[in-house]
Amino acid sequence: MWLINTTTLRIREFTGDEIPLYAILSHTWGDQEVTFRDIASLYHDATSKQGWQKICETCRLAREHGLSYAWIDTVSIDKSSSSELSEAVNSMFAWYSNADVCFAWLEDLQPGSTDLSSCRWFTRGWTLQELIAPHKTLFFNRDWEAIGSKEDLTPSIGEATNIPLEVISGTASFLEYSVAARMSWAAKRKTRRTEDAAYCLLGLFDVHMPLIYGEGLYAFRRLQEEIIKRDNDLTIFAWDPEEEFGPQVFLPMLAPTPACFSEGANITVSGFDFLQFSITNKGLLFSAGLLLDLNQRVQDGDVYWTWTIRLGYDYHDNDECSVRVSLSQIGPGIFARDGRFRLARDQESDTVQSDVVVERLETTSDFFVLSGLEDSKIWDLYRRYRSRVVHLPEEQPLDDFLWLDMEPQSLWERNDRVFLKPSLRFWSQHPIPLAARFVTGINGAVQMVVICSYTETRKLKLTLLVEDDKTAEGINWLFDSLNTAPESTSMGELQDRMPEFASMDNSTEIIHGRWKTTVSASLSLECVRFMSDIFCVKLESQRTAHQSLSDNYGEAF
Repeated sequence: MWLINTTTLRIREFTGDEIPLYAILSHTWGDQEVTFRDIASLYHDATSKQGWQKICETCRLAREHGLSYAWIDTVSIDKSSSSELSEAVNSMFAWYSNADVCFAWLEDLQPGSTDLSSCRWFTRGWTLQELIAPHKTLFFNRDWEAIGSKEDLTPSIGEATNIPLEVISGTASFLEYSVAARMSWAAKRKTRRTEDAAYCLLGLFDVHMPLIYGEGLYAFRRLQEEIIKRDNDLTIFAWDPEEEFGPQVFLPMLAPTPACFSEGANITVSGFDFLQFSITNKGLLFSAGLLLDLNQRVQDGDVYWTWTIRLGYDYHDNDECSVRVSLSQIGPGIFARDGRFRLARDQESDTVQSDVVVERLETTSDFFVLSGLEDSKIWDLYRRYRSRVVHLPEEQPLDDFLWLDMEPQSLWERNDRVFLKPSLRFWSQHPIPLAARFVTGINGAVQMVVICSYTETRKLKLTLLVEDDKTAEGINWLFDSLNTAPESTSMGELQDRMPEFASMDNSTEIIHGRWKTTVSASLSLECVRFMSDIFCVKLESQRTAHQSLSDNYGEAF
């Protein structure tokens, strides 16, 4: 690192163990700053620049503290060297942390004023780590008059920054706080360059990454990816879009800017989750074991089914709320963040609310959440998984009809009421049966099952049967198998367990008294919502008079 001799005001490079004790300056940049190239020249004219005074004052204060060297970012970094700039930015948090003392100069704080919140220093991105990293910081006003130490000013600094007092005073490590909370400390801070909004946070998350000026907002995405490599804190996904982005159907899982974490100051990590997730070229991969909540949500009078991941907890007025992010199912084991809904914050004890947790499932297999794809590509995937699939309309022309359950659940999508198309590799192994149980008011209440199976030629075949003593064992096996191991469920095994299944077709008869009701199932290729060529299952019934032979004889005699 390059240090300034506080007596000669010459710059010298030190490495490793030879680095002496030094003071460090924290300030906001202004016009006519002195640069490394200026001060490295033996015959420089930097004394005429406005920035020269802060160098002289810093060196004066350092000498008063018995220090022979000082570090000032304007002159201690050779910005003409991209490698040196990258090394400096990645080391800066450590340099501030290792300094013997930090002098924070509030250039716009007038003498006699104590209004820290109006100072520009508290609004800049780079000064966040410069506030947190040093173990000893002294603050000075415009005229370089001491106004107090960080410890003395902790309450005022906390009010100006929304950073916990324990972090400011150093009695608690910033690393004890969630990713979302730390991001919130930077949410309202600004940087001159877009990329610096990410680069100024490297030390706050204990990560290192190369600097690529010109990448724009992608720098903040890279920062989050680096954080994920080191930390499995789910609160990194606990953000909401700024209003300027407008309504979106899908959102990325990674935030576009730190400002999206403005409401995350009180979010904590869930103590029950220690999970694995990582960035892949398919999106975010979450390993099995994560709890997914199936939710029924109401918006503008419409009911939606969404999946949510519990990211952590939020605390307001001593109330603990779970923080959850909403997902839309794109395909089997593939989700995307649902842009229609902001983060859900609900007390775990709530039972009456517009967002009701219907079911909580522990995932038994890995799944992906898409991130970084354009909406058009996500919609393309969405449609492909719903092309020429089986649709179960909620309404059917049967008396007192009600769908009960569908298997496999891993393919069933509740909003569109379709069985999603599985990976094409399944078809080459065996047909995967789809099963749906329903009840109808025929003869009081009759429970039935419709089974849809794909033949070897990929043609759909419907089989309808009444669930009774003869069929119950085979049906229960089928539903259990489709629930736990759909990929290994075959129609052949069902026929072994239920030999009569081979002779069944898409209709069945129900005898009740003198009446016979024929229930039939059929498929029709239709267009449903924005999905074309969907196989709709239609259930119909026809009642006719039915008399046994003995009944006819009785009437004759």
